Amino acid sequence: MSLIRLVKPGGWIELSEYNTGPAPEDDTNGCAKLFEVMRELPNGMGCEPTPHRLLRGWFEQAGIVDMEDTEISILFENLTALPEKMQTMFDKEGGYYRVYTIWARK
Repeated sequence: MSLIRLVKPGGWIELSEYNTGPAPEDDTNGCAKLFEVMRELPNGMGCEPTPHRLLRGWFEQAGIVDMEDTEISILFENLTALPEKMQTMFDKEGGYYRVYTIWARK
């Protein structure tokens, strides 16, 4: 909400959050276990584990208009920064993460 206050009337804001929530296709996603752990960490700290679900509501509460959103899946392939063991797992089992993005005008 604090970021939205910084946007001038007529200005645009865009936010993206990882979607670590479960999905029907998770049984084919090599990252499913990783995301299960990623959901548990914020819970243990008393935080929202899947904030992407709340962004649209926060924007609406702040008076934002002309909202659009999308969710994309990004494959883990040919990522040189991953440890070799992880890359091997993703090459074998597949792996991706989902990113939710919302953009709107104030």
